[in-house]
Amino acid sequence: MSEGGRRSHTGGTALVTGAAGFIGSGLVRRLLHDEWTVVGIDSFDEFYDPALKRGNVAPFEADPRFSLVELDIRDTGELGRRLDRDVTGDIDVVVHAAALTGVRQSWSRPIDYYDVNVGGTAAVLELMGRRSIPHLVLVSSSSVYGINPDVPWPEDALPQPVSVYAHSKLAAERLAAQAAAGAGFSVAATRLFTVYGPGQRPDLAIANFAARMINGEPIPVFGDGSALRDFTYIDDIVDGLRAAMDYTGRPFEIFNLARSRPLELRHVITALEQLLDIEARVDYRDTSRGDVPRTWGSIEKSGRQLDYRPATDLEAGLEASLPWFHRLADLGICG
Repeated sequence: MSEGGRRSHTGGTALVTGAAGFIGSGLVRRLLHDEWTVVGIDSFDEFYDPALKRGNVAPFEADPRFSLVELDIRDTGELGRRLDRDVTGDIDVVVHAAALTGVRQSWSRPIDYYDVNVGGTAAVLELMGRRSIPHLVLVSSSSVYGINPDVPWPEDALPQPVSVYAHSKLAAERLAAQAAAGAGFSVAATRLFTVYGPGQRPDLAIANFAARMINGEPIPVFGDGSALRDFTYIDDIVDGLRAAMDYTGRPFEIFNLARSRPLELRHVITALEQLLDIEARVDYRDTSRGDVPRTWGSIEKSGRQLDYRPATDLEAGLEASLPWFHRLADLGICG
């Protein structure tokens, strides 16, 4: 029996949750380019300036193939009513990117993180069953691997999550797996590794460091800078999500979306110094609870089953992100 295949889509109707976020808006842009009809859902309720998220979707508003539903995905009644009113025809696939994100922030809000990340996923699964939507791409996180020392991590590596956020994402995966087994739709769970690029949240390391350096501010580094991260450029992530949308294999499958070339954080700082021609002033701090020493994903399976081929090296990704870094610096938004 084949491990699975891929359908060929040059259009269709997709529902994207978290459509105004960094990942979601990048995918919406690609889908509209590929002549999909897209229904975006976002609550604009996050811990960074919602004006940035509204700016992410502003370019799509003139496109008749795009509609934005502003609500909380956990409000299943209103969501169903809005879709009944605004969507004609069938929805081919859901990409569920909406979540409360961030390892450090999750410790102070464990109830909220489980409510949104697990309860929100349950709401999406219920919606799919009611509307007979055949396929879900669940956006998960490399954080579920936690402190597993056996790198690079294949998808069947033992999860060892060490934060509330990571536990909530793993619970969402397991819930989706159970639903797929009993509800007649398929799920491709994608574990994303340290995504960066234009539109990156201002609290995340690369955007945060760059904006602070431009403004002459010190950059906060937790630990000594030796932590390894599998930095993956947004366009490569979107390529992987698009491929996962077309996956036609087993009812539930997990795919790593990574660059699979981990770099030390201090290497990234040096690359930013060279790009910006600014010497970083580093504010070293104690390692934060929930941080892990490394992330490193194997992409053998994703390459084999999704034809996933990430191609963007760090220096090229940083160069492409330069206008975004300057925008954040001009706005004084450094996370």
